[in-house]
Amino acid sequence: MKKGRFTGRVLSFLVTAMALLSASCGNPADPSSSEESGLPVQGEVTSPSSSEAEVIPDPVTVTLLGAGDNLIHNGIYLQAQQRASGQGFDFEMPYSDVAPVISSADLAVLNQETVLASEKFALSSYPCFNSPVELGVHMREIGFDVFNHANNHILDQGVAGIEATLDFWNTQPVTAVCGAYRSEEDLHTMRLLSRDGVTFSFLGFTEHMNGLKMPQDSPYRVVLTSETEEMKRLIEEADQVSDVVVVSVHWGVEGSHTVTQAQKDLAQNMVDWGADIILGTHPHVIQPAEYLTRSDGSRGFVIYSMGNFISAQNTARTMVGAMARLQITKTYGENNTSSVEITDAEMIPTVTHYDAGYGNIRVYLLEHYTQDLASKHGVRSFDSSFSYDYVHQLLQDIYAPDFYKEETNV
Repeated sequence: MKKGRFTGRVLSFLVTAMALLSASCGNPADPSSSEESGLPVQGEVTSPSSSEAEVIPDPVTVTLLGAGDNLIHNGIYLQAQQRASGQGFDFEMPYSDVAPVISSADLAVLNQETVLASEKFALSSYPCFNSPVELGVHMREIGFDVFNHANNHILDQGVAGIEATLDFWNTQPVTAVCGAYRSEEDLHTMRLLSRDGVTFSFLGFTEHMNGLKMPQDSPYRVVLTSETEEMKRLIEEADQVSDVVVVSVHWGVEGSHTVTQAQKDLAQNMVDWGADIILGTHPHVIQPAEYLTRSDGSRGFVIYSMGNFISAQNTARTMVGAMARLQITKTYGENNTSSVEITDAEMIPTVTHYDAGYGNIRVYLLEHYTQDLASKHGVRSFDSSFSYDYVHQLLQDIYAPDFYKEETNV
């Protein structure tokens, strides 16, 4: 985390002001225009006049929450369609238990695993997904601010599916979308959001796209984790215009709780380049979290996989997810300096539940999940190892006590 950054730098905060008005893939912040905007800036620190004593602001703390794979199988959207009685889609029930935790965060980031291209293509499930745009509307309404689309399903409907997804997000207010970009210029235009004077930037990378490749003549961009120099350049650019660099990265081995050496090496590299928070996805199961230290003693945070946020998969391990909730504190000093650090990190466990025959697919906070529900989980027809005790033991096995305490997990 940065130390001693000058918060009075005009460029950085004016960029933030414009980002608050227009941060989305279709209409990202434009640093070249924001520099001339003259707009007031939230949390800007100005230098005192020579006749006044310097007033140092009090520290501020902002909460950021990350959630894992929003993996929309057909059972999820068909049930939403039934609940709407022919009037579109009603996604309220599946997310109702977790929605209060999401909305309570100052910023919330979701890995939207499936494209939202229903205005151009028919709805579809595995292996090539396409989800209703109404899902995206509801995710925004329950409190998600940032949506990552850098994942292995981003090309499920081709480049036209990316275009349709970004066109949809362009209609939504106050969202930042990362991971899929309209052009090289768009890729290098930072997605910025600010809360209480703390400026966050958001980037997204993926290990692969299920063997698919972007057509050579396409201007659209998705950055792969093999593009080391590009990732380094983007993180360094983000570091220059924000207090906190948040990277969503889609990596690792599906179904495995074990972090690969490649994940560990890339995480350390990204932190060394300037990333502060790394939100890992793709394995569909939870993996550990840890702090990583830079050579100057500052540190970043990584959760290697948050597991599924929701899905209709059929193994015990894919039913258990975790939202990462972090407290970021900005402390001001003399001469318009400041430092920013992660002051707390905790995992909020979740359980995807469905009745027999994949009925009523929904996600619960573990705090609200019961022995009775676990005993009736439809996944037990496929994987009898699932139980209430299984969920608790898995969480204890994966997360260090610093990040997960059963008695205080929400």
